[in-house]
Amino acid sequence: MPVQEGDSINWHSTGSQHMPISALAPASAEALLRHAASILSDVRRVANSEAGLIRTHYRQLVALPESNSVHVVDGGPVLSRWGCGTTTPQWITDLDDGRPPRQSHSIFPVPPRLWLAAIVGAALGLASGASVLLFTPANRACRDMINHALWYKQDLAAISGCWVRSSNMEGAVNDVVTHDGYKSWQLCMGSDGRHGTMNVTLDVGPGGTSCTAPALGTFKDGKAVITTPYCKSALYTYLPRIAICKQKDNDHMLCDIHPNIADASLPPGAAKYHEGELTRSKVAASTP
Repeated sequence: MPVQEGDSINWHSTGSQHMPISALAPASAEALLRHAASILSDVRRVANSEAGLIRTHYRQLVALPESNSVHVVDGGPVLSRWGCGTTTPQWITDLDDGRPPRQSHSIFPVPPRLWLAAIVGAALGLASGASVLLFTPANRACRDMINHALWYKQDLAAISGCWVRSSNMEGAVNDVVTHDGYKSWQLCMGSDGRHGTMNVTLDVGPGGTSCTAPALGTFKDGKAVITTPYCKSALYTYLPRIAICKQKDNDHMLCDIHPNIADASLPPGAAKYHEGELTRSKVAASTP
């Protein structure tokens, strides 16, 4: 599994005995590749037979660097840096068993939901313990796969970095106690995704007026939940918020943003939620 630590990636696998394929005798290396290819053939059949994330990301998954990506851990094949190469290695193509996908006859076909568990757990043969396999910077394709993995694990690092509001940028009574529009709305979460800050600038007064408030992130039922308290400036008060967000892709979240307050003195409609899309503007800095 890829584990982001600062600006780089550590690749971890469970197990007590690890050896790169380059350290194996030729016959053992060939057997390891055949074993790995047979498992990837099973994953390929799922990708070709069912709609969902496995189909969407299979080609990216098998884009492996040519070297230092295949290992043997406790006697089984383990892949590192999956999704980090530019092409599919020839051995995966040559050793694919060529069997077509199984046709489902169910009248209630079920799309794959635990795609990452299937790929990483069953397909890549993880065992028990922990050992670092490789240390390498992440490129864009690799970051995309890592972010999906983090989201699946409900790891708050998936929402780390800074996000800007990119839709529904008109202020309303359910945002603030004025009707003025936004100039900017930005959320920055630390590398752990748990603590951060929100900055809101409204088009009020010369140059706009800003406020900054802390933000707290958590996961619930597969969605990121981000809460902020009152955010006050000299000219307006931004109400406490709770944003419930789902992942659109590595750089976008779709959020339902609710006022997190019950106050009878607020204007009518202040308790209504609205939708907003958040776009990642930069990754988080590492935490010391």
